[in-house]
Amino acid sequence: MAAISAALALLTVISLGYSNEIFQEGAPSLQATSGSVTLEISRDAAYYLEAIPAPRSQTELWFDWTVTAPNASNGTGMIEFSRDNVNWSNLVSFPFVSGQATGRQFIDSSWARPGQNYLRASDNKAYSTGLTIVVYVNYYEALLLILSPFLAAAIVATVTAYLRRRKRRQVAPTE
Repeated sequence: MAAISAALALLTVISLGYSNEIFQEGAPSLQATSGSVTLEISRDAAYYLEAIPAPRSQTELWFDWTVTAPNASNGTGMIEFSRDNVNWSNLVSFPFVSGQATGRQFIDSSWARPGQNYLRASDNKAYSTGLTIVVYVNYYEALLLILSPFLAAAIVATVTAYLRRRKRRQVAPTE
């Protein structure tokens, strides 16, 4: 019984450790170029155990971004977001230094919604093509659904072992 409990604990720790790795590292960087503006982001998905957190809640995930626009050597630029890839809103403005800018954007409820969210960059003259970042919420429920067959099997094995031991004790011969 203790071995089964230890195995369950180990399985949970391994799965949560793997999940945490996904949460923080994200996907390899994605790049979109259109004309002279290039947007590169460090992830294409974010997995939240519950709802998307509020801004500055210290539980937000993030992505790092780089915008390159050689024609905007020292001007300003903008990263925009959209939920439908049609209507765009400003997310963050930034200065170009020698045609390049970098930063970190938190994925919070001020702009992100569950499902697909679109991002693009602008140098105030041209736009990059849109990139997609998918936000998954209630990942905890999905994790429970994935692990539930293992938990059920462990419970059945534990109960079966307990009942067998109990039956052996009752049937044990007396001298």
